[in-house]
Order: sequence, then C-alpha cells, then structure tokens
Amino acid sequence: MLSDFPERWLPTHVDGYEVSSLGRVRSIDRQVVCRNGTVKNLRGKILHGVINVKRNCYRQLKLGDSALNQKIHRLVAVAFHGEPQEGQLVRHLDGDVLNNCASNLAWGYPVDNSADQKIHGTHFYEEGRYQVCKNGHPLVGGNVYRMPCRPNSRYCRACRRQWNREAKRRRRRGGR
Repeated sequence: MLSDFPERWLPTHVDGYEVSSLGRVRSIDRQVVCRNGTVKNLRGKILHGVINVKRNCYRQLKLGDSALNQKIHRLVAVAFHGEPQEGQLVRHLDGDVLNNCASNLAWGYPVDNSADQKIHGTHFYEEGRYQVCKNGHPLVGGNVYRMPCRPNSRYCRACRRQWNREAKRRRRRGGR
C-alpha cells in the first residue's frame, strides 16, 4: 500500500482527525480538559480501526464522540475527491476493499460499482469468491436454494440437508 509519492494529510469532517493519501487515519495533537479540571496534552497517533467481517469487510473506526463507525474509504474519498452527488458511493478501483489509498478510490453509482465487481471477480452472483459455500459445496445449479422472502440471497442445499439430518437425530435422542 505504500507509494513512491509523499503522503499528504487532509482534515476530515470530524474535528481532531486527518486522513492521508495512503488511506491512513490519525488523530492530531490536542489538549483535553479532564473531569478534575486539569488540562492534559494528548499526542496524535495513527488509528487502525477494525475490519467488519460480518457485513462487508470494510475497515472502519469510531472518531470523536460519534456513536457510529466511520468507514475509512469514505473519509478518504470525501477529503481527497470532495462530497459525493446524490446516490453515489465509493468505488475501489482495484477491487480490494482494504486498499483505501486516495488514488484507488472514486465516486460512482451502484451500477458502476457492480460493473467493477464483475471485472474484479468479486460480484456475488458472478464468478468469484462466492462460488462455493463455507463447507466447500459448489453454489451452482440444483445446489442453490433461494428463500421466497429473500430472493437475492443464495443458500447451499447440501448444507441445509445436512443440518436437517442432524436436527432430526437430535430430536430422536430427546434434544441432547
């Protein structure tokens, strides 16, 4: 992720924080008044955040008093590319959601993002990372089940059959 170009830092919309052209976030040096009234000098530091693996694998962190997690790619895009137009979202041009360099980010519409995902092989319904379930069964043809209430999701029939068999055995043994 390092670049031959010098790293540039710009302020974010959250006071006391900056983002870099390499996709890093830092707090800036500041003074904080403690509960007992004393003033404490805090040095700024690089913040790493967490990767949300349950949802979309984006790196995010909490800034300041905000109760919401801020997505780092969005902070960098706003700082280096300006505010988005209505309906735009951040595109990762190389397909790597953890590469938050300003040169790898661009604003685009969902149709642009979907086209990028197809090119990079990361689209949910196309060739790519979701062609097998977590147990290794192929998610093609008759092995795919779509729930009527969730038509855009896919489930593995082989895994579901196995789960049903195990549940039936548990019921026969009396719930043990």
